Amino acid sequence: MNTRDDISLSEAKPLGRPRFSRINPAAKYAGRSRGQLYIWAARYLGLFRKDGKTTLVDLNLLDAILDELPAAKINLPAQLRRKSPQPQPQPARTRRRRAARA
Repeated sequence: MNTRDDISLSEAKPLGRPRFSRINPAAKYAGRSRGQLYIWAARYLGLFRKDGKTTLVDLNLLDAILDELPAAKINLPAQLRRKSPQPQPQPARTRRRRAARA
């Protein structure tokens, strides 16, 4: 286990965010549900940390988990895959004046 003497301040990376978070803010940060975080916590040991009664989420590990997710494959409908002609501008409509009734 690392002691205070083993850790160099030059190794610390400023992230612009805290290293740990509670579960609800971490779920919002990741865009996932609380349930999904619990599933990941069972698979990735160390994702959740305990501080007394409080459960904390390691956001560095959460970022690594999110980075491992595969890229989405987007399938466009056939009508969007073909290059469709640009719509022609419609001529401006002019209002016809009604003939005055006598």
